[in-house]
Formats: sequence, structure tokens, C-alpha cells
Amino acid sequence: MSEQGAERRKYKRLTTHVPVHFRVKTTNKFGNTLSCDISAGGIKVMLENFVAPQTDFMLEFTLADFFQIISAVGRVVWTKKMPHSERYELGIEFKEIPLRNKDSINQLINNKLSKFNPA
Repeated sequence: MSEQGAERRKYKRLTTHVPVHFRVKTTNKFGNTLSCDISAGGIKVMLENFVAPQTDFMLEFTLADFFQIISAVGRVVWTKKMPHSERYELGIEFKEIPLRNKDSINQLINNKLSKFNPA
């Protein structure tokens, strides 16, 4: 039996607000938003419009500490309407991301978290 509310994530997550450029693969709609948080497995963003789960995105964003552009293909795994708002939070899982980009995200997260939790 699983615990309700138990942590299911495989990757450490970091709250960070970086500009994200996106394009919906099936419609070629594109735009810009800010991330809410990021991990080596995915990213959470906010958008003005509902996007259905299973929608594929092309994503591009810069890791400020590394001055490195990260390009990835992601898939929406969940969508949640924000209370008292017309905006939606989207959880996007990275489906295609170069290993060096995944490593850079992990390095950024580990560096930031170690500053808050020194050994």
C-alpha cells in the first residue's frame, strides 16, 4: 500500500524562474513563459491557456549559472488551473534531452541545494 502524498519524483527539483520559449509540436503555436521549477526530468511552467496532457512541446531555456541554452522535447503530463486565476500550471516531462543538458540541470540543482543545505 502506498502512502498518500508520498514523494514520487525521481529527480531533485529546484524552484527557479527562467524564461522558457516553447512551441507546440502539433499546432506550431509558440510563445514565451517563465518556469516555476525544474529538474533533470522535467519543468513546470504557467500558461494562459489550457493545454491537454500528452501534448508535445519543443522547449528552449537558458541555465543562468552556466550560460547554456537547453533544448528539449517535452510532453505535458498534468495540467492544473490556478485558483482565482485564468492561468494554468503545466507539468512537462522531458522526452528528448541531450545527456549533457540533463547533467547541467543536475549540476545546477545540486549546486543550489548545497548552498541551502551545507554538509
